[in-house]
Amino acid sequence: MFGFKKKQPAPVAVKAIPAKDSRLYQEHWPWLRQFLIDNLTGAVAVPGEDNQEIVELPEFGLQFWADFYQHDQLLQLVIQCRRQDFTDNMEEILVAAGQTVEEQRQELAVQLKGLVLGPLLDAINEQNGSWHNLCLQGREHRFYACESAVMGRCKDQAAFAEIVPQGSLWQRFKDEITPYLGCKKNYWLKFYQSNFGGEPGCELRINDRLVPELSELLTHNIQKYELADWDQKQTVMLWQDAATCLDYPFSSSEVRQYALQALRLFAAGQSSDEVYQKIWAQSGDVSLACDLAHLLPEICCFKCVREADTPNKTFILRSAAWPDDLQLRESQFGCYDWLEQAINEYFSTDKPSRETLGRIIGCGAMAKAQAEAIKKGSQMKNLRYTMLFWVPGDYILR
Repeated sequence: MFGFKKKQPAPVAVKAIPAKDSRLYQEHWPWLRQFLIDNLTGAVAVPGEDNQEIVELPEFGLQFWADFYQHDQLLQLVIQCRRQDFTDNMEEILVAAGQTVEEQRQELAVQLKGLVLGPLLDAINEQNGSWHNLCLQGREHRFYACESAVMGRCKDQAAFAEIVPQGSLWQRFKDEITPYLGCKKNYWLKFYQSNFGGEPGCELRINDRLVPELSELLTHNIQKYELADWDQKQTVMLWQDAATCLDYPFSSSEVRQYALQALRLFAAGQSSDEVYQKIWAQSGDVSLACDLAHLLPEICCFKCVREADTPNKTFILRSAAWPDDLQLRESQFGCYDWLEQAINEYFSTDKPSRETLGRIIGCGAMAKAQAEAIKKGSQMKNLRYTMLFWVPGDYILR
């Protein structure tokens, strides 16, 4: 059995896991700390935040920390990892069943080593993987991809091995996934597919962002297998070559601060063009100003209007100086997740009213398209959106 954290589109997320249990942490962290130290040569434990420890691997600049949760007879481990040049921290949820604590820990150890540590260290060391290229805005991006083995379980293992392909999900679907990669230093893919009680359950996540259309691809794939009560999981780490990866000129904290400022300008009634001009003047960066002015109203709309957060959302950037449009998805913007974090912080600290949120959302292409579609008699649930933004010729996607 494996686990995924469900991300919620609403501003106030519903917790997918129980509240933290300090007793569980005190019981299981010493075991996990020793497991990481034993399996990561040179790793040491150091003090962290909130009375929790961090295991550091100085050679690679990696830091690991964890939380534990109990679900009846299931033990859940949420392991997180960061590195200074990660665009996004890694997070993996592992679930183990067992009659004893020792059995549960043994199962978690197998998953942790196979699904997390293996592909991560291989990617950093550029070993046991392969190179994959894509082109964005006329620039090549090269990724070294390291995949875990496919882990699966079924009540009838013999039938499972015969009916359900056991080969790499990444190799089977990489052509469909590659167009979702972009400028980030690291991409962490999670494949999950299952069939319990005749109900297929599939997810494909990119840096923990659920991609509905790719998840649907997995669902269509498993519907042809006439077998119930099984699941499979695979993870893939994609590490971008430093020679093709553009350095982001601002830290995640700086981007969030600029985003909070932009949100408050929108809330005060400023237009997208006015926000763009003010952020450009303060940051000195055309591309950051464009991203904030264009994306923030759209992300707010996705979070606040359920019908707006549909699959297959496409962002089109167009410039009079470019021969072709640049078509993008959420996972291809380097700052997209940081803008989401800033919006969550804005909801928490500023507590905007419905009227204020309406002003912010109203500056976006999504809200205007919805209003126009409704005027023409379309139903919200049937809409799919392509958002077109004009940008200067010197805009850089990174």
